[in-house]
Amino acid sequence: MILVVDDDQENRLSLIQVLEREGWSCCDAENGEAALQILRDRPEVQLLITDMKMPGLVNGLELLQMSRRLRPDVQRLLITAFGTIEATVEAMRAGAFDVLTKPVKIKALKENVARLLENAPNKPLVSQSGAGSSVSAQFSPQYAKLTETLRRAAQSEAYVLFTGESGSGKSYLAKLLHEWSLRREHPFVGLNCAAIPGELLESELFGVEKGAFTGANSSREGKVQAAHKGTLLLDEIGDMSFALQAKLLQLIQEKRFYKLGSNKELHADLRIVSATNKNLAEMIQAGSFREDLLYRLKVIEIHVPSLRERKQDLLWIIPNLLDSLAEKNHLPPVRLAHEALALLWAYDWPGNIRELENVLESTLVLAPREDLREGLLGAHLLPETFRKKVEHLSASSPLPPMADLATIERMAIEQALAISGGRRKLAASLLGISERTLYRVLGAENRLDS
Repeated sequence: MILVVDDDQENRLSLIQVLEREGWSCCDAENGEAALQILRDRPEVQLLITDMKMPGLVNGLELLQMSRRLRPDVQRLLITAFGTIEATVEAMRAGAFDVLTKPVKIKALKENVARLLENAPNKPLVSQSGAGSSVSAQFSPQYAKLTETLRRAAQSEAYVLFTGESGSGKSYLAKLLHEWSLRREHPFVGLNCAAIPGELLESELFGVEKGAFTGANSSREGKVQAAHKGTLLLDEIGDMSFALQAKLLQLIQEKRFYKLGSNKELHADLRIVSATNKNLAEMIQAGSFREDLLYRLKVIEIHVPSLRERKQDLLWIIPNLLDSLAEKNHLPPVRLAHEALALLWAYDWPGNIRELENVLESTLVLAPREDLREGLLGAHLLPETFRKKVEHLSASSPLPPMADLATIERMAIEQALAISGGRRKLAASLLGISERTLYRVLGAENRLDS
């Protein structure tokens, strides 16, 4: 499914007509706000095509940025009247996989859409010929199952408990749950129970009345009030004191609470989502966690697998992290060379995504400017401490073992396209093959320029 976004109805319908004539199904939106709603509601959308200049609260670049966070699985193509290098770099930073300049040439549009859909980490597509595509998903089976559970949970008001190792992405998924929920227009508020001393956690959670204790010079609202009508994430819930657990249970049961030092009862309308890297069942046996509270918090439990259990997800996590980190540090968009990805693949990532993010950010920030300009970072630019960790491991190829040469060829090209952000020339150069060979293996040679 392709989502076409343009405030000009004539342009929008013209694009859809061209795409549907080629056998692709489409839906459309006239502005960024409507497009985001469609992305939330329709998981079958695999490609977003958006105009750059649009009226309203969300323009094309902002839509790219927001859709990247909301739906990292969706490919993104920007159409702009400004065909400058600066505009292209800005679009890439915002999350575009490619950019087309107006007036859009039909042949170029078809080729770009075909390539991006081939590279989409989702369900089998309908190709130009109408035949089902055999491209394998970039999402691991574990993550695909997890996100499906997340979508179903998001449409309810049920409390959700995320479990898994530290750094595995529990907080990110909690935010995604909020973005997909009916409470998305209201605040998402997080509170790390392990980062605040036990005696201060109650005031952070419920707020404090002036004079409640020494140093309380003014009245202050807590996270519960801040999350009114929205979602409250209680991260590292296993570190909450036993006494405070009782007050949290009262909040959940009665939807009411008191500020510290106040007798005034306050109403709470919020959804509580929690996360932990601890075994709460064992804590119950040890008498350090309330069993009745766990039942309330764990209406739905979502276990987040460690990164070493779903290495296939590196193929989409790494490009997305590189894009967001480049934007954060005001750097041009880049990709990793094949040998660099091989080293990342060989490592087991005990610190999970948090450790991966640290390695990538260090690589980006310290990379020489000439490498950044070329847009491709080699293995020698990875932090020395990280390289020493993996030098004894086999990093000859990130490819899993395959049954036959044709499958290996196709998988290698798909991964090169993932690494290069869908840029076919860069993918071909990574593999040391011609662009024509790349399309021959993908069965798409007819899309090349004659």
